[in-house]
Amino acid sequence: LINNANRAFMTRQGPFEPPYRLIDDLYGSRAGEDAFVFCPGPSMAAADLDVFEDRLTIAVNSAGFAFRAYAPTLWAIFESNYMLQVLRSQLIPKGRSFVFTPRVAIRWRGLGYTKKAPKATYWVARFEEERLMPHRTPSVATMGAIATAYWLGCSRVFLIGMDVSRPGGQPYVKGVPYGKDGATNPIEEQIPALLQVRYPGMEILNCSPHSREVLRSAFQPA
Repeated sequence: LINNANRAFMTRQGPFEPPYRLIDDLYGSRAGEDAFVFCPGPSMAAADLDVFEDRLTIAVNSAGFAFRAYAPTLWAIFESNYMLQVLRSQLIPKGRSFVFTPRVAIRWRGLGYTKKAPKATYWVARFEEERLMPHRTPSVATMGAIATAYWLGCSRVFLIGMDVSRPGGQPYVKGVPYGKDGATNPIEEQIPALLQVRYPGMEILNCSPHSREVLRSAFQPA
């Protein structure tokens, strides 16, 4: 949930105005579609991203940096360190649409980066308030991307690059930036959170060859 300090910070800044939008406005806008959620695990390297250019794609945190030729439909940044990486990056194609948690959104705006930020639409997601995600869950970015797909009305979500077993000891696909905390976070804390994901009417398909057994009881293999 948004804590009192963040609420006070947001109040001082005033209401969000364009290019900021509440993701409420997108509710049900992609009803019945398939969504492809890209996580930055090593197996993401096996995906031919060009195949997904005309599909509904949601890039999670640093996975967005793997898209070079075109912009994913939505880039979900739910951890502030990746927000700073975006501002430093010279690899941001035009036409991005970002999804931020309130905590990331208020930091992005509050630190005065608006003029430096890529020209894009910034959707502010209130999933934690809306209880579409388990409270205080680990793996908040992946969970938020799945919640985004549910909010859009998708009937199926395909997870690509969510390698909970960290094949070869590598936590991230080659070529994307990441923080030390992300590389060392114990994956064991994330698995119980992922196992409890259930969204009525939406099927979640796990495409990672390195996670199928671990997450078999939560997601169907694909």
